[in-house]
Amino acid sequence: MPHTTRNKLDVFISWDMKEFRRIRKQLSGHINKMPFLKSNPLEARGADFDSVLEASLKGIRDCDIFVGIFGKEYSAITIEEAREAIKTKKPSLTYVKKVHKRDPRLSDFIDKELAPEFKYDPFLRNKDLVVNVKKDLDSQLSGILDEGLQSIQERKREAKKVEKRAEDELSQLPLPTQQYISLLATATNDYSRGMFMETVIVSATALEIALRNTLKQDRPLRPGQRDVKSYGLGMLILLVREQGVLHESEMTRLLWIAQNRNRALHEGWTPSREEAEMTLSVAKNILARLSGRRDR
Repeated sequence: MPHTTRNKLDVFISWDMKEFRRIRKQLSGHINKMPFLKSNPLEARGADFDSVLEASLKGIRDCDIFVGIFGKEYSAITIEEAREAIKTKKPSLTYVKKVHKRDPRLSDFIDKELAPEFKYDPFLRNKDLVVNVKKDLDSQLSGILDEGLQSIQERKREAKKVEKRAEDELSQLPLPTQQYISLLATATNDYSRGMFMETVIVSATALEIALRNTLKQDRPLRPGQRDVKSYGLGMLILLVREQGVLHESEMTRLLWIAQNRNRALHEGWTPSREEAEMTLSVAKNILARLSGRRDR
């Protein structure tokens, strides 16, 4: 098969088509006028024998940048598109419109699944959305051009290796307390060696284990309820907030760590020394509090 060189990056826009119908063509048109970018609405991508949902998910997998826009209406397809972007680690820009009344199902998704994964930008007017998307895409494109897609992909692969090494270490330590203490020691050693991405990912994994262990003790499993072992860090943080286990300021720092870990895994982002140091400090303090709480 002959090699074809692409000169534009594909931007997939995910939103409720009815709610944002007035600006769909306008936003796509603005993106198509930007250098090195193209955006074709799903309905303009040609015939597809797959279902609408499968066509959408394929569009997510094939795109280079995911743009998720959420308003007041609930759209099952839009939710699944966002989940696919999270699953496939797509570079993502997300926006949530400020509305008086939002569908509770959409609010639940934003709070429990979107916020722990991405830092989204709120907007009030549709014209503000257009300005914000153009500005953020320009910034994203500048970063891609500066660093190169190859470099980003390499860092993403390295981040996944770090996550896998942490999981392998966990499998050899049967007791939860041993698991997170061992991981925290690993993160501390990574930081001392200047391995800042590793510091963030391993610290976040240690916190995930500690929060899961705390919830198992405080939240007995009821019939039909999912075991906390199936939850990721973002959902664990929300459950801990419901239990009142930690202070609100600590919850804010935990969400910051979860978002940074996902930035490393999804975008190949590398934290600064200061960001890695703060992550390690927060992890140590929270783990100490959780340990003391269990000892009482």
